[in-house]
Amino acid sequence: MTSSKRPATVWGPYELEAVIRELDPVRDVSVTGVPDELRGQSIKAWIELMPGHAGGADLSETIVAHVKENFSRFAYPRFIEYVSALPKSATGKVQRAQLRDLPHVVASPRLEGQQS
Repeated sequence: MTSSKRPATVWGPYELEAVIRELDPVRDVSVTGVPDELRGQSIKAWIELMPGHAGGADLSETIVAHVKENFSRFAYPRFIEYVSALPKSATGKVQRAQLRDLPHVVASPRLEGQQS
């Protein structure tokens, strides 16, 4: 018996982070899941920028458009927070647990991107 269901696409945070890291203003990035009243849970990107760059609505929309074009039309960050530095361990790995433990405050509107 064959199934008509297509297999689910499985991806991890590293693939999404690699796509976001392709952009020139981005020094480092970490993505985590955060509570979302609309979806239950959504993707949030914590972004450390290169010196001389500032985060804002324009850059956030550029990031969303880049992810939708180069990774997935559906798996893009709905929330983006710009940080001065990501929390890292002594070996230089981003500590996602510390990011997840921070209160999720929506400082900017939800990023839904343009219709695709």
